[in-house]
Amino acid sequence: MGFVQMEMKPCFTQSMRFLLLLAFQTLTAGYRVETIPGFLQPVVGAWHRNVTLPCHIEPQLSAVGLQVRWFREGSEKPVHLHRYGRDDPALQDGAYQGRTRLFEEELASGNVSLRLSDLQLSDSGVYRCLVQGDRWEDERNVTLLIPVSGSQPRVSVDRTGRPRLVCRSEGWFPQPEVTWRDKRGGVATPHTRHSQDEQGLYTVISDLELQRQSDVFSCMVTAEGPGGASKLHIAEDFYPPMSSWMMLFFLMVGFVSIFIPVVIRAWRRLNVRYKNACNSVTVRLGKELAALKQPIKSEWSSIRGYAATVTLDPCTAYNRLVLSADRKQVYMAEKRLKLPVDARRFKHFPYVLGKESFSSGSHYWEVEVGQKPWWCVGVCRMFVNRSREMETTPSHGYWTLELRGEETCRGGGASLHVRRRPHKVGVYLNYEDGQVSFYNAETTSLIHTLSDHFTEALCPFFCTGVIGGNIPLIICPIEAGTSP
Repeated sequence: MGFVQMEMKPCFTQSMRFLLLLAFQTLTAGYRVETIPGFLQPVVGAWHRNVTLPCHIEPQLSAVGLQVRWFREGSEKPVHLHRYGRDDPALQDGAYQGRTRLFEEELASGNVSLRLSDLQLSDSGVYRCLVQGDRWEDERNVTLLIPVSGSQPRVSVDRTGRPRLVCRSEGWFPQPEVTWRDKRGGVATPHTRHSQDEQGLYTVISDLELQRQSDVFSCMVTAEGPGGASKLHIAEDFYPPMSSWMMLFFLMVGFVSIFIPVVIRAWRRLNVRYKNACNSVTVRLGKELAALKQPIKSEWSSIRGYAATVTLDPCTAYNRLVLSADRKQVYMAEKRLKLPVDARRFKHFPYVLGKESFSSGSHYWEVEVGQKPWWCVGVCRMFVNRSREMETTPSHGYWTLELRGEETCRGGGASLHVRRRPHKVGVYLNYEDGQVSFYNAETTSLIHTLSDHFTEALCPFFCTGVIGGNIPLIICPIEAGTSP
């Protein structure tokens, strides 16, 4: 019996060592780097704003003590380097000095996302998140896009040589494309050239040779970005040139002086026809342009027919927001209010949600913004993160229209050029089509449309802004089917 016990002890020890080694290798080899669920790819940022490039360890593992490197594709210098428990800026790419940081307080939960500040157009591209442990390493790519919508295209006629239509637009990023269409919807082949200014913004010039004297063209400029940002402009008045037989007619006048009175009368008739043709083209182009810039009456009535009852939810309101008794108005107080603690309340910005949520159908409401210099309205996911600082962009679950300053609006994080500042904004949500459209409710003209794929319930979203926050946002009553 003693002999058997002496032989089993070393056997048991070797088996335990093997099992422990196998378990350790399984645990260490099972970790991987992933992008955070809920973040869309590519990540869309806004010029001169901040953005978060998502990355975390799966299954959850503390990143404290691990080596975290963020690289730009095609570059050996790290965008950000964290090792030995601290950031190491000595090897960092100079273009990112002072503009990057990790979320130190979340490293213990495996969050190694990168915060990139003061975005530049040159920051667009593919980034690599590399995490190294003692016995494992993994990496994941994240694509960053920084779109800028340019000016409304301008179309003119160049009569040097053969007549040509010239379309020009400035201030785009990334490089835009130009599409010409005739009045029948056919696509024409233009000659297009691009140039970049010192800031990296693109100017596009496209010209098209006219094949017929009476054709009408539209120029559409598009660039990659949220919702496929684009601008459409009908060509300015194109006056049909004098025909060749008319030119020949005037040459004959010099040789047939005896018919001068006849020639004068004929010229007057032709001049009247020429002016009538020009007026006809002008009227037609004006109607087409007006139709593009605002929905037809039946369509507008249909949109307002989806009028929704929207009230403000006090449980979500930031602790400096004052709501009216009927929950239809909100403004920002000078000091914080004594409000009950609630996990649904926004912690960092003057945000408040509507009490209603939408997971299907079409819904429309109007918000009076008046002369406020700063405001933001739209929709957001019902369970959007309210305890952290977030940009109001689709990548974070917000589909909004925002004004900061006198002229520049932002739609989904991209800059827009709006000629007339709206005083009342209409918000139209079509859940099944994945569209959120914003209208100038006073002129019934479309400002911008954001497209996406919705999978969660959405709530109306309101932000009073910090500047001019004492001026209220007002949810306006709507009588279905009536004009504003």
